[in-house]
Amino acid sequence: MEINNISKEYNEQRNRHCKTLEDIMKDIVEDTLQAIVTDMDELVDDVRSGNYSLNEIAERIEKMRGKII
Repeated sequence: MEINNISKEYNEQRNRHCKTLEDIMKDIVEDTLQAIVTDMDELVDDVRSGNYSLNEIAERIEKMRGKII
């Protein structure tokens, strides 16, 4: 019963249709990886523009690292 409540609550909060705890975990991992990919794409564009210091770039990489760990 507890897992059903978790699944229901998660689906309501995120507008998803996960049926099992495994589905929820996969969904969270996929969302996290997609966020990291998006951040990396933005960082690549910013590095190429030359408008950011090495320190600013390093800070953004550290933020991405924080999403992984």
